[in-house]
Amino acid sequence: MLSERLLTHIVRLATESHLRLEEPESFDLPRAQPGRSYMLYAHVPFCERLCPYCSFNRFPFTEDRARAYFANLRDEMRMLAAKGYDFHTLYIGGGTPTVLVDELCATIDLAHHLFCINEVSSETNPNHLVPEILDALDGRIQRLSVGVQSSNDDLLKQMDRYEKYGSAEQIFEHIRTAAPYFDSLNVDMIFNFPAQTEQMLIDDIAFVLESGAGQTTFYPLMCSPSVERTLAETVGKVDYEREQHFYELVSAGLLGSGFRRSSAWTFNHYDQNMIDEYVVKAEEYPAIGSGGITFLGNRLFVNTFSVADYNADIQQGHMSVMGQATFSKRDQM
Repeated sequence: MLSERLLTHIVRLATESHLRLEEPESFDLPRAQPGRSYMLYAHVPFCERLCPYCSFNRFPFTEDRARAYFANLRDEMRMLAAKGYDFHTLYIGGGTPTVLVDELCATIDLAHHLFCINEVSSETNPNHLVPEILDALDGRIQRLSVGVQSSNDDLLKQMDRYEKYGSAEQIFEHIRTAAPYFDSLNVDMIFNFPAQTEQMLIDDIAFVLESGAGQTTFYPLMCSPSVERTLAETVGKVDYEREQHFYELVSAGLLGSGFRRSSAWTFNHYDQNMIDEYVVKAEEYPAIGSGGITFLGNRLFVNTFSVADYNADIQQGHMSVMGQATFSKRDQM
């Protein structure tokens, strides 16, 4: 819709203004403030396959590079502990955090050793929902989000996900196997692909309802400037005129089948009290890892997006902050 595109343009301009970074005062984050509640975010930027629509900070997976990165991530976690931070919640995003499950488990175990962690959330892909990985994650992760995106094999092939992550039928069986392991299993779906029909979307809704997942997030296909060209080349030009209609189909299909809306895109089964996979109770959050974005007090800190620079910074004994922005009360609001 025209109004939506206009609003998107305005928000993008405002974001560019508010997120204009200055030189940081230090490579390191400030010390923890007594009495404050914090969440810890850790970024694992490696993926076995780079999806054309994804604009998150991610890199092709190689084992040696990923193992070195995980070791540095744990060292950075120790730096936060030395600065007086404590956390009850850990969110691990990516990328694909489960790309090396032994390293992920070691990282979660260290977090429990250093901090008062009582809830861990993570992301994964369907090919990692296999017994040897699920058994390792059992008891370590309470909230798991699985990137499925579509239950249509043709669309999965178009997204370059079919070969690596399996057919819709295989993914369905993986989810049914994984659901009992976690307090909340979220299935990530995307709607409004150029080649997606109404029937494909209705099939996606049925896929989620029958999979045993207690939560699902249906995102509209978002064409950020960083992936606009590759997105057009792989899946086609996005038709925003039908986005609202597709969203109404999703809402009607889920709300009439035992789910309730917990945020704009996220729906929970009626017997679960979990909220959107990305929503947390703490307003302030240090972020560790390449591309991590921290918000503390009235300041935003951005880590280097380069894995090589990140590794070098941590090995030199300091964190990897490369820019910061300060927010007035009005900016924060």
